[in-house]
Amino acid sequence: NSRFSSLYLSPTSSSLYSSASFLPLKRRSSIPSALAFSPLPKQTKYPLFTTGLNYSLRLSQFPAVVAAATAEDADIGPALDQSLISKSFGDKYPALITGLFFFLWYFLNVIFNILNKKVYNYFPYPYFVSVVHLLVGVVYCLVSWSVSLPKRAPIDKDLLALLTPVAICHALGHVMSNVSFAAVAVSFTHTVKALEPFINASASQFILGHQIPLSLWLSLAPVVIGVSVASLTELSFNWTGFVSAMISNIAFTYRSIYSKKAMV
Repeated sequence: NSRFSSLYLSPTSSSLYSSASFLPLKRRSSIPSALAFSPLPKQTKYPLFTTGLNYSLRLSQFPAVVAAATAEDADIGPALDQSLISKSFGDKYPALITGLFFFLWYFLNVIFNILNKKVYNYFPYPYFVSVVHLLVGVVYCLVSWSVSLPKRAPIDKDLLALLTPVAICHALGHVMSNVSFAAVAVSFTHTVKALEPFINASASQFILGHQIPLSLWLSLAPVVIGVSVASLTELSFNWTGFVSAMISNIAFTYRSIYSKKAMV
């Protein structure tokens, strides 16, 4: 069995070895009669060899606990040399990995906006383009799941029912953003979409019933004023682009609300 909670060894019939100092024993003869192991994660492997048996213990997250049967066995030393547990690059530099993801997020978003606007200059059909975007996303997820990067979550009817409103709001917000991109300048669409935090705060206050402090409302006031001024002075302004961007804001706000409910 790949997962077990305890393993019992007889000190007279089993011998314990380690190719990487898995258990640094002071005396080879002082082998404990019982070894209790936590459930095994699927990561770094450390081999434990016994007579006629070979277990691959994966101990990158859960430590092994050695229980000595007698007082004589209590001086066998530390059960595991922590320096032997190899850490991935992400474990060593989590801030760097997070910063890299933020950079990729903004960089790819900029490239997406530029290519999107070029497409609409020659092919002004935002609904069709949006469907292609979503289909590419579906294919990307299916390929990633097929290679377990990341591992696919178990899906059932209850989970699908819970996530369907989230998916609908996300699709609507994405399509309306593209409609706005096709109708007005990309910069103006993003200016209007800067109202999303304000709409999120309003939904949290009046729909979810969360009390939003006055300081937060005051911090959002400059955003509302800035978007209003930008809308009045935008040369490429039209109602299709403005209304589509606002619908996108509302859709993404409800996506956040449904996502929050799904994660509770």
